Amino acid sequence: MAFPAGNSDVVAIVDVCRQHRVAMVPYGTGTGGVEGGVVPGGEAICIALSAMSAIIGVYAADRYAVVQAGVTRKQLNARLAEMGTGLEFPVDPGADTCH
Repeated sequence: MAFPAGNSDVVAIVDVCRQHRVAMVPYGTGTGGVEGGVVPGGEAICIALSAMSAIIGVYAADRYAVVQAGVTRKQLNARLAEMGTGLEFPVDPGADTCH
């Protein structure tokens, strides 16, 4: 399992995996277990993206946000509330993620 802290770490992990022909399975903040998508088979590495939790930008007028894979719904909603946008990222059944 790999735990990148930023984009450059992800690039380095992908480069090593490509070089050694190892499959990659991304894992965000924990919802993958619900669908079974984080069960790498054979020779594969799981890339846990939960440490990548930056909110890159919120564009209220266009009603979208750019976030990293580890941002939770609660984090995004707190930012939206701080900004006074009147917007909210609604409940995602079974998850607290934004991706």
